[in-house]
Amino acid sequence: MHKSRLQELCQRQQWSLPEYATSHDGPAHNFRFSATVTVNGSSFHSPDLSRTSKEAQNKAALVAFEQLSDVVPQSPPVDLPPPPTPAPALPIDLGFRCV
Repeated sequence: MHKSRLQELCQRQQWSLPEYATSHDGPAHNFRFSATVTVNGSSFHSPDLSRTSKEAQNKAALVAFEQLSDVVPQSPPVDLPPPPTPAPALPIDLGFRCV
């Protein structure tokens, strides 16, 4: 989820896409993963070890997203005009006459 949000932020800012690096530690039957994501020349690390590489990448993406979102100015909401009021329906004459 956070990886998607980070990617969308990069696309909005016209930055290159995030690049992930994952490493693991521990015995083969119980690896623990950490991840680093690089965005726009800055690296962000997962804050703790995770059970899967995907989880570690997601944690690193969250750190990056939170820090980069604070730096990027948010565009003000756009005030859209109200939708037009629909015109009243007109009766349709099908040409049939009751006798």
